[in-house]
Amino acid sequence: MNILPKRLRMLLPLLLTGVLMMTACQPAAVPQTGAEERDLSIEITGDGVSIPEQTTSGYVTVITNNNSDAPQILVLGRLNTGVTPEQLTEAIEDPNAAIPLVTLVGGRDTDPGETQQFTANLQEGTYAAVTLPETDDPPGLTFFEVTAGAEEGSPPEADQTVELVDFDFTMPENIPAGEQVWEVTNPGTQAHELYIVKPQPGFTEEQFMEMMQSEEEPEGPPPWEDVGYFGPISAGETGWFTAEMEAGTYMAICFLPDTSGSGMPHVSLGMIETFEVGGEGE
Repeated sequence: MNILPKRLRMLLPLLLTGVLMMTACQPAAVPQTGAEERDLSIEITGDGVSIPEQTTSGYVTVITNNNSDAPQILVLGRLNTGVTPEQLTEAIEDPNAAIPLVTLVGGRDTDPGETQQFTANLQEGTYAAVTLPETDDPPGLTFFEVTAGAEEGSPPEADQTVELVDFDFTMPENIPAGEQVWEVTNPGTQAHELYIVKPQPGFTEEQFMEMMQSEEEPEGPPPWEDVGYFGPISAGETGWFTAEMEAGTYMAICFLPDTSGSGMPHVSLGMIETFEVGGEGE
């Protein structure tokens, strides 16, 4: 059934077979690192992806500029020990084979003409920038190297911290309205994502789950507004992104599939959390 936002619906067949899935989000300011700011700029065009062949390790703000004609999803992953670019290239169209080959450090979804960004602590190694065009085209792969840097730097100063666990969210108790830097950490055993929506008044988690389980096609758009997104990140990873929210009720959701055997979306295993955002400066 199509209760998901357009982009999630387009990727649902991939989600259910275990591939990475991103969702829509609003443009946001770049989280500032505690030391000298370092950027990794990635440009997506109709001809492919342009990315520096090499950057240095440490805290890096990844900036994606989508200059193509279609929405694009960009995910960064570090090839695990012993994995070669050739192996990942061969496996990329088989999600069950590809996901175990990389450590996911985050990603964003970017509309044509839009810029998105997040901050990650890049360790030494070979990385893949995976692009998932919202078309029938296959995923794209662009490789780059991260070498040892003279200074690692320090992480961005976070306003809020969220933990993604198996299968739940540990949300902040007091979230004021306005623009804030969110630190997202994964102490669980599987990759997770943070998808934030603002439901219509009165719409509950129970109603959401009923819609997920229903075989009937709902009428009209989903009963929520997309607010922000970060992920996916593998177990043990942490990343940062900026979200701006007004006062109100929100939901945090993870749609990634269970890799322990069931293949069910994490939301079906309880990974949905309602939380409140207070007034400005509260």
